[in-house]
Amino acid sequence: MAGDDGRFVWYELITTDKERAKAFYSMVLGWGTQDVSIPSAAYSLFTLGDTSVSGLMNLPTDADKIGAKPRWIGYVGVKDVDATAVLINQLGGAMHVPPTNFDNFSRFAVAVDPQTATFGLISWLRPIRLLQAELNIAGRVAWHELLAADREKALAFYSSLFGWQKKKPEWVQGALISCSPPGRRPLAAWSLSLERCQRHPGSTTSMSPTLIRL
Repeated sequence: MAGDDGRFVWYELITTDKERAKAFYSMVLGWGTQDVSIPSAAYSLFTLGDTSVSGLMNLPTDADKIGAKPRWIGYVGVKDVDATAVLINQLGGAMHVPPTNFDNFSRFAVAVDPQTATFGLISWLRPIRLLQAELNIAGRVAWHELLAADREKALAFYSSLFGWQKKKPEWVQGALISCSPPGRRPLAAWSLSLERCQRHPGSTTSMSPTLIRL
């Protein structure tokens, strides 16, 4: 929808145990759940009151067999998922899930950037109203953060892909760099340098949409 382009508009937890995930987030964040499965896919929503917070689904069997792990994925709204997928490949990223329709509700894809951080693309196939992330609403995703081995290369990739721009907030000191679509509030941050990655063996680049306001 208009205004969604270049913004995180949806979140999804892919897990190996939906029931344990439901119990965990209910206890920690007070989230409820709603089953919205379709014949071809089992799917649930995490809810906060009457508001949908995110999706919840089991890790696909094929993904589990190749070693994929449970994770959160943030989806960025785009006008054309297929065209954006082509651009991702041209910019050095790759597609893990090609453009696919979810019933008659949305068209989505899952990609990795050149440093292997995972993120999603989504466009709506019918009108829908989703609330944007807000820093002051308890129980809602409030911030998005990319842990990148090379911040400048990450910025160049996402700037070319989504038009995100670098902006340094007044309240942040040091290396934190926030990014935003032109003329909009910041929506993501680069905060991890290669040096810090090297001090934490096993660290990988990742896009995290899961900072929750408490």
